[in-house]
Amino acid sequence: MEEIYRKLRPSLLARCYQILLSPHAAQDATQDVFLRTMRQGTRFHSEDDARKYMMRVAHNVSLNILRSNLRLTSMPDVVVDAGALDAETACVARQFVKALRVRCGDPDVDLADRCLLDLEPQSAVADELGCNRRTIYNRLRRVKAVAREIADAIKSPVM
Repeated sequence: MEEIYRKLRPSLLARCYQILLSPHAAQDATQDVFLRTMRQGTRFHSEDDARKYMMRVAHNVSLNILRSNLRLTSMPDVVVDAGALDAETACVARQFVKALRVRCGDPDVDLADRCLLDLEPQSAVADELGCNRRTIYNRLRRVKAVAREIADAIKSPVM
């Protein structure tokens, strides 16, 4: 198991960080992956089998950490007063936005902020940016789809 740990730890840590966006949480999740594997006494036929299994466990452990932090079922659909958020929820919200920015890019998330939160008309934003309204619409649609994917990944049960 020590050899597997040395070989797989960097890629497992990277996978956990990719989901959690926190080095400390990723480190904890990586350790949890190895603990779970050792407790179950799982034996592998090849290094590739170990890698596949442990990457899946890393994915599930990371999503479970996000789910436990988010508690999406108890969160309202719209948060009006950001100052009313507790520290844990605010941290998870920041991680969600950070993940959205990583996947969509800052310009598109800023665009979504202007059109969806500040309610600026798409045509006015398009004129200011020197593009057409359809371009704005398509970029907003992509941001919404990615946000839905992130939220669904957090809410969906682990198999």
